[in-house]
Formats: sequence, C-alpha cells, structure tokens
Amino acid sequence: MQRKVITVSPRASLSDVLYLLNRYQISRLPVVDNDQLQGIITRSDIIRAEAQELLGKSHHAVQRTPSYCVYQTHTSDNYKRKLWVAIANPNTAEALITFAAAIAKEKNAMVYCLNVVQVAATYPLTDAHMNTYPERHLMEKLERLGETLGISIHTQVILAYDVAGAILQEISSKDQGLILGWQGDRHPGGQLFGSVMEYLVKKVPCDVILVKTSHAHPLQFKAQTGKIRALVPIAGGPNAERAQEFIPALLHLSPEVVRYSLPSQICLCQVYQPQQRPQHFPLLVKAKRGLDPLVEIPIIPLPIRSSHIADSLIRLIKEETYDLVILGASRESLFQKALHGNIPEAIAKGTNRTVVIIRGALDVTDPE
Repeated sequence: MQRKVITVSPRASLSDVLYLLNRYQISRLPVVDNDQLQGIITRSDIIRAEAQELLGKSHHAVQRTPSYCVYQTHTSDNYKRKLWVAIANPNTAEALITFAAAIAKEKNAMVYCLNVVQVAATYPLTDAHMNTYPERHLMEKLERLGETLGISIHTQVILAYDVAGAILQEISSKDQGLILGWQGDRHPGGQLFGSVMEYLVKKVPCDVILVKTSHAHPLQFKAQTGKIRALVPIAGGPNAERAQEFIPALLHLSPEVVRYSLPSQICLCQVYQPQQRPQHFPLLVKAKRGLDPLVEIPIIPLPIRSSHIADSLIRLIKEETYDLVILGASRESLFQKALHGNIPEAIAKGTNRTVVIIRGALDVTDPE
C-alpha cells in the first residue's frame, strides 16, 4: 500500500487530472473530498466525456469500458518501457513470467502483470461483491517469482465489464509489448485465440507476443545464454525481422531438464515449393547476417523443398528435437493464416514444444 497516495478533489479540472496522470504515469486517480473517497477517475472517463461533449452528448457517442482496480503494487522505476503480461490462466502464469523475464532483461523493460476479472454488466463495478483472493494470491506468487528471477513486477487485479477493453486502455504504443498465453487450439466460437485475444491482437498498438507454452517440455530463465535449440521459420513479410529481434532475448531460456546431448543452435528455415527453382535464398542470408553479431551459438540456414509447409516444419521439430519455435506474423501473410487456422495452429497442435508468434507494433498512421 502507498502511504502518499496521489489524489484529486471533485473540483479539479480535467487539465489538472491529465497532468497528474501523465506526470506520474498512472491510469486512474482517486477523487477525495474531506478525506473521504468519492470515486475514481480514469483516462477512459475523460475520453468518454470529451466524446460526448463533441457529439452533443449523443447516445451514439463512443463508449470506453470502465474498470476498477482492486489490487495493485508499485514498482520503483517509472522510466523504463513497460512489458505487459496479461494473466488469464493460472496454469500458464509462471511460464509467461519466465518469458517476460527473458525479454525484460534483454530490452531493459519493466514487467507489468495484469489480471482482469470480468463482472456482469448488471452490477456497478464499485459495488460488485467479487472474491478476488485467488487472483491476488496469484499476483503475490508472481511477485515472488520475479524476485527469484531478478526482475521487479508491477501487478494489478482489475474488475471490468469488458476484459479486452480494460487491457487495451492500459497499453500505449510506447510500451515494449504485450505477452499473451494461448494453447494453440480453436475455441468453440471459431476463433484461434478466443474473442478477447483476437480483439487485442488486432488493436494493441505495441508488439504482441503470443506464447503457447509446453507442459511436457517447460523452459526456464537463465541469466546467461541457456542451452537451447530454436527453430525460426522464415517466410518474409513485415514482421519477420521484428521476430528475429527477439531471438537474443529468448536465447536466455533453456529446457528445465536436458534429456539429450545435442548442441545449442538456431535453425533459420525456409520452405519453398517444389516448382520453384533452386536459388540463393536471400531471406536466409539476410537473417543470418543480422543475427551473427548478436548471438554466440551456431546459426544454421536450412532451405527445405516441400509443398506442405506445416507438415515439413513439424517433422523437422521432432527429428531435430527443437525446444522453441519462433514465428514472425504479418497481416499480409502469416498472421492472416494464423487467424484462420493454418501454419501456426498446425505447428502448435502437431508438437508439444513451446511456440511463439510475434506481431510487431502497429503503424499508428494506418487507418485499419
């Protein structure tokens, strides 16, 4: 708990509120009058009020989903870029924090762990009688894990009507990224990632890192480069290079139990169609040239001639015993295939190894 809480009075102007939110890098302020809590004002409240004012308080004004924070810890460094981790499944929470630790160490970022509890729309958030002890207990456990891994974790438990909206209002284009966990299978509604994750993947402005964890072959964080075998399929597209920028960070992961004596390596793999003529594979050459100065383990370029991309990659993962698969997603090619259940889904279902899909930050000038 904070002894010196930053508050505003009910008579404060919106400009004063915005100044405090930006000055202290916070997303909400308690409204206090005569030492009594009157309410909480958030950025979404201000956006909603401005929208209603511009539209003449029309019922068609854009509404942002409100949220209410019931648990929060603070970190001491507000100047580092934020790496967000959205926690939805307690069974994968520790694995996601392990990934966050590897990326945060390499990128010099601060980890912000967010757990959003959905509340029925019929109840006011401030009056909702929700038992959030399991979520708070999990946050405390993750904080202790962060201390073990040598990173500081800022944690929040938030009540909200709309989970995706609550997460989105916390994140900006200046943040390092958002880590989301998934299980590699399709939900009953047809989405590969589920409705909340589909929305976040499309709308979050910063990098999005989708992690399909492996219970059979879990990975752990090492301060130095660990013993790991990573497969990086390359198909071009705007996010292929962005995914490769995360490779040095992810090399700090290693299997918890090493059951084989194969050497560490990064395999850059490109699958080309049988009707294509043999070529010099400029994508592989460029990727290897970019990674050589950044990593200390061998980099193996591997072109594979096949008309079945997913099957070839799955067979390669099993035969060569890779621990980690890193995919760069693009809206033009691989990412669209991911949304409709093609290569990444097939790889995730066909192997029990850890699979990571990286979608780079959105262009804020893009109307889509």
